[in-house]
Amino acid sequence: MLRVLEKPIKADLVRSLNRTLLSGNDWRRMGEMMGYESAVISRLSQTATCSPAEELFADWETKKESSIEALMTMFDRMERDDLRQILEKSSLHQQAAQSMSELGLLTPVTGRPQATAQMQQIRGVQPTPTYSVCVLLEGYSDPTGPGTQNATGSSTLFKGPLNVVVDTGTPWDKRRILTRLREFGIGPLEVGFVVCTHGHSDHVGNLNLFENATMIVSYDVSKGHSYTTFPFKTDSTYKINEYVEVIPTPGHTDCCVSVVVQDTNLGTVVAAGDLFECKEDLQQPRLWMDFSEHIDQQMASREKVLRIADWIIPGHGQMFRNNQQSGIPSY
Repeated sequence: MLRVLEKPIKADLVRSLNRTLLSGNDWRRMGEMMGYESAVISRLSQTATCSPAEELFADWETKKESSIEALMTMFDRMERDDLRQILEKSSLHQQAAQSMSELGLLTPVTGRPQATAQMQQIRGVQPTPTYSVCVLLEGYSDPTGPGTQNATGSSTLFKGPLNVVVDTGTPWDKRRILTRLREFGIGPLEVGFVVCTHGHSDHVGNLNLFENATMIVSYDVSKGHSYTTFPFKTDSTYKINEYVEVIPTPGHTDCCVSVVVQDTNLGTVVAAGDLFECKEDLQQPRLWMDFSEHIDQQMASREKVLRIADWIIPGHGQMFRNNQQSGIPSY
């Protein structure tokens, strides 16, 4: 549950949301993302005793799912960098950022040493991990009706001696990806490899940003106009370097791949695309089975990843710690 936002922060957010009433990107859209039904939002616009945005915040703050991270994700999806900048001034955001740092998640470039590095020095931990895990986009999937949904795929930068991006979102995510790369101190031309876990449009939408990179898209390997045949179909592993490799994990489609990165700030991390829709699909298998072309293959691929990963980055949700390294649960 989100503790109450400081009054000056909330007031600035409300003012900014109210200034955009005609843009379709205002408090009404935020209310939809918070899970309020359209009838409730419409009624609020007519009956609110104060600003509707202010009443939304006051009610949402009481809910279990409310958090600074959830607000940041909403503002990202609304492409409201102005709201993000306001929220970043909040002491609650700074506390959340500190907690993320202590978990080992990379903090965007701020001009200050990372808390994780300081803790490592205090504890005498050596050496520094080779790769850092940087979230460019956190994927999501929200059903909107029979056969329809709003969604985009996760996109991740593994920052290290050879920068690797896994999945690139939709074309409409371009500005957000460029912004996040800049926050992590990387330009698109500094990325050496781009791996798209499969060819669906919410994973391949910004390949053209990375002109210097070798591309691995499903089972295709290319750079410029030059293509290389690689035997993923025979379960071969493509080694990018001694820390990063691409493995075949078919099932969601015929030719899905996953990226395994060792010696990161989180241990061994697997960016798995839609092999895992989200953390919840471990207990609710219909979440992934309904989108699987080959359920048996995908189950075997999931088990392979569950046996090696410390953390998993799914296609449509937050990265999560793997507590099932003995293998896949029975359904």
